[in-house]
Amino acid sequence: MQRYFKLGLATCLVAMAGCSTPDISNEARLFSASLEEAGKTLEPKLTERARADIKMARNDAIRMNAEVYSFPRDCDKLGTGDLTASPSKCRLEPEFNVPSPRGSAAFSLATWDVIRSYEAVLSALITTKAPSEIQGSFGELLKASNALKQAAEGNEAVSVIGKTDLARTAGFAGRLSEAARGRAIKRLVNDAHDPLREAIEILIAYEERDDRIIEAFEKLDARFSAMNDAQIARNPSAYETAVDKYEKEIAAFQATFRQSSTGKLMLVWKAQVALHAAVNSTAQPEDLIAVLEDIKVLAQ
Repeated sequence: MQRYFKLGLATCLVAMAGCSTPDISNEARLFSASLEEAGKTLEPKLTERARADIKMARNDAIRMNAEVYSFPRDCDKLGTGDLTASPSKCRLEPEFNVPSPRGSAAFSLATWDVIRSYEAVLSALITTKAPSEIQGSFGELLKASNALKQAAEGNEAVSVIGKTDLARTAGFAGRLSEAARGRAIKRLVNDAHDPLREAIEILIAYEERDDRIIEAFEKLDARFSAMNDAQIARNPSAYETAVDKYEKEIAAFQATFRQSSTGKLMLVWKAQVALHAAVNSTAQPEDLIAVLEDIKVLAQ
């Protein structure tokens, strides 16, 4: 991860020098790497908890003697060798409802899927020249965005990355000039910026139950107050002890934060900020360097 920081710093500064189509490949790799790191623990946990919620809703339906499944489509056709059958339609058709409000595993997993799909589209736009691959990635992004809308149960306050007509961009990005490809990337990154921030905030709020960052900060705050109290009391021995405990507490807090899903998700956001600055070439060098310093700390 450190090498992406160094490469990203150089590329970002070059981009701000006035290139018409800045090279954002290093920033994109940093974003992909940070997302992969965050997903190692987050995605399996969300998937497992979402499955547990589905099983709970299923068992509740059984206890209430409610209909659990409807008859599956096309399974009968497959059984008779009908070539018009669609194998993908032969699946479980649940009749029970699985609640997915904000804060639930299902909603958080849908949010994560949108972020993953955004990264796939970005990578496709940067690395491939095949329109079909780009269109396929855009299709997955729009599919994930629609799933998040459904999980939100009509909550219009939820932003989705596929809100604008990105599918049209996918249609031409693979066969026009590199300048057109650059414009498509810029549009995608800009359209995704605010919804991505909201998505990451949703996931951070969900992860607080496990990360306990607030609890860790309260311990740090208590150590800082104890250090100040010891200074006011003018007791050198007590003050030295308090300073020592505070130094250890802040080191522990930093380690806890970096290792948490919250810290890893923040790294994803900082990488997006660097990417956004690179495609727009508008950030001041000192502001961008500050972002990259944050990335350096989080990537340790």
